Amino acid sequence: MTASRIYYIIYFSLTSTNLTDKSQLVNLDAIAELSRLWHFRVRVTGAADSATGTADGNVSLSKARADYISKILQERGVSSDMIQTVASGGIEEFNPTAANRQCKAELLVK
Repeated sequence: MTASRIYYIIYFSLTSTNLTDKSQLVNLDAIAELSRLWHFRVRVTGAADSATGTADGNVSLSKARADYISKILQERGVSSDMIQTVASGGIEEFNPTAANRQCKAELLVK
C-alpha cells in the first residue's frame, strides 16, 4: 500500500513567525483532530523565501516556523512524538515571493 499525504500550507509575514492571518489556525485545529483521532503522524516543513535574508538566516527562520506550528499542534493535543519538523531554508518554488514564506503541515497516511 502506498502512503498518502494530506497537507495544508500556513503562511507567515516577512522575517517572522507571525501568521499572515490568524484564521489559518482553524485548519490547524482540523489537522490536529485528524492526527489525534486516526493516529496520523504530522510532518511540519518550514520555509522562508530565498529572495530575502541570508542562507543561514533562512534556515533558522524556517526552523522557527516549523517549531512554532509544532507547538500549536501540541497545544491542540498532538503528541510531540507524532510530529516531525523539517527546515527547508530559503526556497523559491512559488510566485509571488511571499508564497514561499510558509510551513507545510502534512498528515502522513499509510
